[in-house]
Amino acid sequence: MIAGSSSEVRHAEEELAELCPSHPSSQTTRGWMGHPSFMGMSGFFTNSTRRWLALGVVWACAVPSGAHDLPENRLRLVLREDNHIAATYFVNYTELMHRAFAPGKTYQEFAVQFASMDAAQFEPMLRQLDRQLGAETTVEVGGAVLHGTAWAFPSTAASQALIRKHVMGALTGSQFHEEPTEIDFDVIAPVKVASVKVRMPSVLGRVMVISYRPTQVFVEEGTVSKGIEFR
Repeated sequence: MIAGSSSEVRHAEEELAELCPSHPSSQTTRGWMGHPSFMGMSGFFTNSTRRWLALGVVWACAVPSGAHDLPENRLRLVLREDNHIAATYFVNYTELMHRAFAPGKTYQEFAVQFASMDAAQFEPMLRQLDRQLGAETTVEVGGAVLHGTAWAFPSTAASQALIRKHVMGALTGSQFHEEPTEIDFDVIAPVKVASVKVRMPSVLGRVMVISYRPTQVFVEEGTVSKGIEFR
């Protein structure tokens, strides 16, 4: 049920039609506001008719489907020791969750649904995604196929907070620019690493891989270093 008197609902219908006449939902505000993706938001937004109207208008007009900017996902491989690779994913985490949890929904539908989801329901899905990333990420060294260890995944609270920032940014008219989420893990090889082959989960899409072995040099106090080369 939508809170508000019949006159408030009629006013909401008229305002939505005026603000977003091209959107099919402007033909029936009750249908838009009664969509399952929005009905579960009572725990996150107030239940006033104008709140629902604002959410519907912003999502339908200000943030059209496909307007979500997606930076390229990256994997950084740093050879720390002869057989130790320190690896880090840099991913757009809300889009990763969208692809993993609700691939059949628009980004807007996914964001509204999961922003309001209870943490007890959200956490098992997130931990399953953690397991998927760990299981489907492999590094081949000298014919041996290795999995990462010591994974450091984002917390449930931090993950859901990212989704909520996108929703609130849309509501306030200020787009939230999401920084890549870092997911660290280690790969320990049984032999000295000269080259590797990596396989990554398809849910990540295309991934840019950056690899290097850092060089280290001490520079004494008050002195100028020797030439430091980039290779």
